[in-house]
Amino acid sequence: MSSPTPAPGVPERHRSRLTSLAWLVGLATFAAVIALATHVAEPRAFARMVEHAQPWWIVVAFGLQALTYVSLAQVWRLVAETAHHPLRGPFATRVALAKLFVDQALPTGGISGNLLVSSALEHQGVPRPAATAAIVIELAAYYFAYALCLVAALAVAALEGHASRALLTTSLGFAVVTVVTGLAIVGLSRTARSFQRVPLLRRAQRWVAGADRSLTGNRSLLLRAIRWELAIVLLDSTTLWVLVHALGVHASIGGVFASFMISSLARTVSIVPGGLGVFEGAAVITLSQVGVPVEVGLSAALLFRGLSYWLPMIPGFAVSRRLAHAA
Repeated sequence: MSSPTPAPGVPERHRSRLTSLAWLVGLATFAAVIALATHVAEPRAFARMVEHAQPWWIVVAFGLQALTYVSLAQVWRLVAETAHHPLRGPFATRVALAKLFVDQALPTGGISGNLLVSSALEHQGVPRPAATAAIVIELAAYYFAYALCLVAALAVAALEGHASRALLTTSLGFAVVTVVTGLAIVGLSRTARSFQRVPLLRRAQRWVAGADRSLTGNRSLLLRAIRWELAIVLLDSTTLWVLVHALGVHASIGGVFASFMISSLARTVSIVPGGLGVFEGAAVITLSQVGVPVEVGLSAALLFRGLSYWLPMIPGFAVSRRLAHAA
């Protein structure tokens, strides 16, 4: 694959303009969140936070983030192994890193990253139907796992008295949508029915057409994939909790988990790449509700962004170029 493919139906020049606009909006939001949080917090509070910081916990957070790529790689390895075309762990982990870079650098709803994955798997000898099935199962497992974690986070927030009716209604509605989306992805890969009159379904069906139905219909395989996707969410939320701990504040791990999921929801529904600025703002607000000071919440969110978004960009770029040239 020489370069990521644009989203279907979107001209290249329009996609470039939309991507540039999205990045500008994201960076502006990011700067505004930092400015507002630093204005609200006392300067001396930042100094005290630095004094109580525990750097070794940041190393632990880095390790947790590294495990998220290993976990994602296991989903594709499960599918490939079931299709009798096993993948090496290091290779699959590099593909996960490259996918992160492509998805975040080129916000096309995950299409470009999934095309890279498909191309990489095929280059390793995985037949196209199995490679397409791997993408279908990973996507469906992600949506199901996300919905489960969001409902769990709402339960924690409600028990601790931090969930408003509006938040509960919005989040539960979104959880239902994610479950329906996961079911639709699996269903479209297995049905022979044509959806020519529904443009969105027609494009989605064309994209998942040809997936190996014996794999996409394998419930045991899907359940195992969901477990790995759950591990990714738990590793991410634990990373945020560790970073709060590294900055000298002891917070409830359940409260931080709820904060992470609600912030992730805000990131998901935003229009900017990776929810840049939106995630940080939501994290500062929700962490403050579980007793984390503003300056600590902001610093933890920025560190999390650095470990999960900015730091992997350089190796992700290098790996994606290698995979593209190899394909």
